[in-house]
Amino acid sequence: MLSEYHLFVEEFCKNPGITWFMKPYIPLKAWLYRGGFACFSNTRFTLNSRDDCYVHLTNVAVQKTASDYDPGKGCKLVTDQLGQCSTARCGAGLVEVLFADMDNTYIHSLQSVQKVISSDKHCFELYSYDILIHQDLKPEGWLLEVNASPSLTASSQEDSELKCHFLKDTLHIVDRESRRVKMFITFCCYDGRKKQLKQLFRNLPAQQKV
Repeated sequence: MLSEYHLFVEEFCKNPGITWFMKPYIPLKAWLYRGGFACFSNTRFTLNSRDDCYVHLTNVAVQKTASDYDPGKGCKLVTDQLGQCSTARCGAGLVEVLFADMDNTYIHSLQSVQKVISSDKHCFELYSYDILIHQDLKPEGWLLEVNASPSLTASSQEDSELKCHFLKDTLHIVDRESRRVKMFITFCCYDGRKKQLKQLFRNLPAQQKV
């Protein structure tokens, strides 16, 4: 029972004749998408160049401006690849602990702000988590920030596929009848804007085309 309900019971015992208006408690629901990616710098890490942003910042917006950046290769590993590489280096046991602790991070962070998150059943929000992982997976990771409505711009074909699958799952959850999935999923395509729009209008019914 939440602390507010303990307080209600205590006050009601003191003043049983008072009329109380209780707001129904709506539990927070969250879905975790198992896909994700790890960001790396395009330049090998070293502490000898502390002012070099290409060494210390893994943001794609920064890395893609490097002279030797390869947009086809990118600087990301999907979650499965990260798990395989980490298992090869540190063993399966530490990797299992790492991912379990990251799951706990998602849960505890949402619990800490549950009271201020909108409980409107007609609304939803997307969150992305930035977690710093030590090279030896010890300690398991540090939560850097949580982004609301994160960017879904794709930086590579692999990134595009991951985000398209993520959007499709999201729309299946919020749109029970799955009527709008095909119409909106093309916005995350890695191809050009004109190709996206052509694909969008091909998916629309004839009477909705302008």
